[in-house]
Amino acid sequence: METAVSYRLIREFLLKKYSEIEVQRRIVTVTDEKNGALRSETDKRGYQSYILPGNIGGRYSVLSPVGLLPCAIAGIDIQKLIDGAREARKDIYSNQKHPAFVYAEKRVQLEQA
Repeated sequence: METAVSYRLIREFLLKKYSEIEVQRRIVTVTDEKNGALRSETDKRGYQSYILPGNIGGRYSVLSPVGLLPCAIAGIDIQKLIDGAREARKDIYSNQKHPAFVYAEKRVQLEQA
């Protein structure tokens, strides 16, 4: 619902300022490869799009096109972001006392209680 409302508001705003062709050039979507309302709209209007893998969601999406595209548009060096995430992953997996591991263990314990 939020995505659909945001999309419509942004599209309406852009149409007040630009031609349909310019709006088509300016809108880029991140959506499912085959399904969903945004996929249909993307195909219908000819927007450039990036695929959101179906097995990625919520807090994990920051390192997918959902999170990386806005970061890139905002001027963030996404290669450095990805490199930092890789380093953090190595650090976490090499140290079972790492706060991320401790947090995960506590969550599992609470969920099983």
